[in-house]
Amino acid sequence: MPVTHEYPRYTADSRFGLTASPRCNILAVSDPVTRHRPLVLAGAAEDAIAWNPVTGQAARKFREEDDDDFADEEAARPRLRAGAVVARLAWHAGASALAVGYSDGWIRLYNLWTGELLVKFCGHKNAVSSMAFNADGSLLAAGGMDSDVTVLRIEGESGFRLQGHSNAVTKVEFLEQWSNCLLSASKDGLMKFWNLDIRVCFKTLTGHPGEIWDFALIGDARDLLVTGSCDNQLRLWRLSVQDDRAPEAKRAQTDAAKEAEQLALLQPADLEDALAAEFLGSVAKATKGRTHSLAATADGRLLCVASGTRGLEWFACPSSAEQRTRLKQRQRKAARKAGADRPSRLAAEDLLKPAGMLTGFPAKLRWPALGPVRLAEQPASGASDEASVDAAQGSNRQVEALRFECFVSLANNSILSYRLSYSDGAVTVDSLGSKISHGHEGPVRWATVSSDGLAVMTLSAGQLKLWRFSSLACLLTIDCPSSSGGEDQSGSGSGQMTRCVFLPGDRYAAVGTADGRLLLCDLSDGRVAEQLQAHSGPVTCLRQLSDSSGLISGSSGERQAMQWRYEISRAAAQGGLSSRLGLLLARSIALDDCLASVCSTPDARLLCCGLLDNSIRVLFTDSVRQFLHLHGHSQPASALAASSDSSLLASGSGDRTIRLWGLQFGDCQKILRGHDLAIADLAFVPMPEGFEGADSSSSSRLLVSCGADKCLRLWDAGKFRRVAALHGHQSAVACVAVAPTGDYFASVDQDGSVRTWQRTEEPLVLEEQRELEKDAQFEEEMAEQQAEATDSAASGLVSRLSLQSVRGAEALLAALERWETDTDRETKPSSAGVSGGSNKPLESLGSWLGRQPLHELEQAISALPAVHAKRLLAALDSLAAGGLQPERVCRCACLLLSFHFPCLAVSAGDTAAKFQSRLTACGNGLTDLLGFNLAALRILQSMAAEQQPDAPAAEAADGSGVGRAKSKRQKKRQKQIFDLRTV
Repeated sequence: MPVTHEYPRYTADSRFGLTASPRCNILAVSDPVTRHRPLVLAGAAEDAIAWNPVTGQAARKFREEDDDDFADEEAARPRLRAGAVVARLAWHAGASALAVGYSDGWIRLYNLWTGELLVKFCGHKNAVSSMAFNADGSLLAAGGMDSDVTVLRIEGESGFRLQGHSNAVTKVEFLEQWSNCLLSASKDGLMKFWNLDIRVCFKTLTGHPGEIWDFALIGDARDLLVTGSCDNQLRLWRLSVQDDRAPEAKRAQTDAAKEAEQLALLQPADLEDALAAEFLGSVAKATKGRTHSLAATADGRLLCVASGTRGLEWFACPSSAEQRTRLKQRQRKAARKAGADRPSRLAAEDLLKPAGMLTGFPAKLRWPALGPVRLAEQPASGASDEASVDAAQGSNRQVEALRFECFVSLANNSILSYRLSYSDGAVTVDSLGSKISHGHEGPVRWATVSSDGLAVMTLSAGQLKLWRFSSLACLLTIDCPSSSGGEDQSGSGSGQMTRCVFLPGDRYAAVGTADGRLLLCDLSDGRVAEQLQAHSGPVTCLRQLSDSSGLISGSSGERQAMQWRYEISRAAAQGGLSSRLGLLLARSIALDDCLASVCSTPDARLLCCGLLDNSIRVLFTDSVRQFLHLHGHSQPASALAASSDSSLLASGSGDRTIRLWGLQFGDCQKILRGHDLAIADLAFVPMPEGFEGADSSSSSRLLVSCGADKCLRLWDAGKFRRVAALHGHQSAVACVAVAPTGDYFASVDQDGSVRTWQRTEEPLVLEEQRELEKDAQFEEEMAEQQAEATDSAASGLVSRLSLQSVRGAEALLAALERWETDTDRETKPSSAGVSGGSNKPLESLGSWLGRQPLHELEQAISALPAVHAKRLLAALDSLAAGGLQPERVCRCACLLLSFHFPCLAVSAGDTAAKFQSRLTACGNGLTDLLGFNLAALRILQSMAAEQQPDAPAAEAADGSGVGRAKSKRQKKRQKQIFDLRTV
């Protein structure tokens, strides 16, 4: 029996401290219970969070689940990599569907109010950059960083791909006023119009100087297209359908539905001329730089422009009635002037007028989101706000004032809300709403765990936060005071925190600042109790001595380290004397160079100092005499840690290596390589007994390290062995803090998120971990090969080869193998000479196909080897002959022919011919069933209409005529029901 090596397994447990990712948009959706106060949807790392702006708390979290749809074929395997982050959000009010696009190309649809996962797709090779629903919520269009546009059918769990852009797609939008039209923008500077019936691009708009970052459809008819590019100009187009027929025929089709029908009946060659996009001009923004994002109100009257600065611009668009009035006024004015040309359209400046600017944000803007629009005067009871706005516009009456709410995602990890109003052509701020902020307002620099493991303390440039580990609730926040007292408002960096550590008893914390001060913070009341000017430069090292007798601090600008001891002072207070912990300078330790890192051995005998001259000095703690001088790193040792038995020292450096030193003779025992970038921090993890690396003397040799490569790695420092890699951070990891018991450790990164990694009961088997790493490497190579492959087709199926699709193909082959084996066993003559003839194997195969999601079957068939395509075709032929799973058989047949048609055309000619007739019969049966259901629904609709009471006045005017018409309808309905029963 092979020998296995077991270690404690650490998995991602929780993540907190992130309100809104700067690379993901935010949405404002109306709560069906309290419609006047919308929820704010934001992406935060792997989670999509619905924030309640009233309470500032998370109402619901949507998390990616590790659901293997082919889990019935093999045991669930542990995940090697953490889930991808949320890249884009889209929502449909009628279907209550929330679409979440991830950075790995997956799209998941949730029910917003229940949190139920509805369906998931995988249609892009990398991050999803834009998503949009159509009017009825049946289609979802998604653009990706891979320059493709995918259109997904929600109910059928299928879709197709549109290819034509040469760079990342930045925005997609359905043109609802024209049938089956999709508009997409890209970083290649082109806007494309797609016809979804024939899946071709029939029109392309040019004229932008560079990338198109966003666009919006404004106006009450949604016929004005506004685009934002890399300059400070907003470009405006008017979209319309051209009709060259006679005036009598034109008057017969005036509404948008008839125009959509007209456009759908045109041939592909005529589509470009049918849909006209007239360029009206450009409007300059008040802010400089590219346009970051655009957002329009629900009525299309106002446009919000964010340019990545600290200001938000507003533009107003007149209604269709106001546009006609202004155009007539211009025409009459031109007619009164001799020789003046009569204008045929309004200019861009008349259609897009500046309406104000919202400034004073504490950080740069990222994404705006607009809430529902309502009238300034509350509507009558029983009428909704949106209906009142529509009624006011339909009566050609100018709306005096509109009120709405604006949510803004900022670069400082917060969301602000403003209550705004629009009147007299200007947007004004009525009041400042709530602020949603559940973390640090900048990169997290340091973290430490309390001595009992119940609290985690994190540190950013201007704030210190204390979190309860069990509930992840923020217990207190302490702002860093400036050197002159009060909070630092100058932005000079004098009030920036750099390091923190818990003091004995966990009631106080010591904090180092960028101007060399040591702050003594009282965690019981959240105040700074004492300030000491310890160094002339920034405090880069702050560690507690292992015997809890004091602190060691150091600065990158001084060639010395300061040793501090604790003292307890008593002062008069209400009710008697109060004691307070203080710091007293014990001595100054001279060094050969500036200090980069420091640690104390657990037995408090040695003090290890990493210097900027790339060396490590080991000193005796009591006499401060040098014991060892260690050389080997090519860059300064940025992190030091000693094992629990004080016999081993681990040092991490910017040269991407970890060196293990023996503290008895100072020999370098091993060099560990695995990080791709500089190592920021490392620590030894206490281990329970029974694992490798933990012996009877309770010495821990399990080491965890982190660095700028966004990864944490576990090492066996005793056997010099790489154990596992922990993925999940999306930016450089700055620090890792281990709980005293080793049950968990926390890590922080530059994005402001804090993650905890919990030790599970299931051990980590090293051999299984290596298999997982091979699978991950195989999937990465497969993705690279698929990215290098070129596809000249303009459209195609939505699929992507991955390790999951390969496993799905294996499960499909296993199901085919079971069906063939059971069929041979059933058809084989028994000992009595009677053959089986049972249909159970075929029913079992049909049941297995019916249980698998369609998108997983699509991926499995795409990864199916071509030599087994004929076996699947034979199985589908048997299912069609038996009338089992006709819908799934038709779908699988289409997928099989799409992926493996050349192989089947050569090797399965006879089987394909028989299968064609049976598949046609299945399709006809499904068509008949659908027609029967539609006819029944029409009868039910007519019966429901007849049950509604007629108007009393109409009954009194012509009772006999109404009675005869009702009798005719009843006879007609009875005949329809008789025909349906006959069928």
